[in-house]
Amino acid sequence: MRNTAANAFLGHSRQQSNYLIAAAGVYENLTTIGCQNVANENLTTNGTQILPTSERQVRPMTKLEPQEQQEVWLKAVEVAGGKVPTGRIVKDVVQRIMERTKVPNTYQLGEVCQIIVKDNPDLRGKGGCWRF
Repeated sequence: MRNTAANAFLGHSRQQSNYLIAAAGVYENLTTIGCQNVANENLTTNGTQILPTSERQVRPMTKLEPQEQQEVWLKAVEVAGGKVPTGRIVKDVVQRIMERTKVPNTYQLGEVCQIIVKDNPDLRGKGGCWRF
């Protein structure tokens, strides 16, 4: 069976399947690498960790490092008042962290540089040499 036929059989597009696979990695990270033993009791419910309940909640975290994923999730739970945060809350927290860690543009006006896309969706279609 081809991939597309298998995905159709399972009721998911290829893209949705990829989202689910990436979300599973984030979920596993949140449950096994340190978030499980949350020091802040306000982020737990009956002694158990507050975990994502849908793929949409973790999708914005899939491009982050495991440590950043944990930081984002804990902050999102805090913003949501100790409840499971919405995907929108998680996305907002991710954007704040990304803005905080942006690397400044060190190029000068008139300099020529080559843009290498490499896993950066913001640069898709912009690879090659550009003049600033």
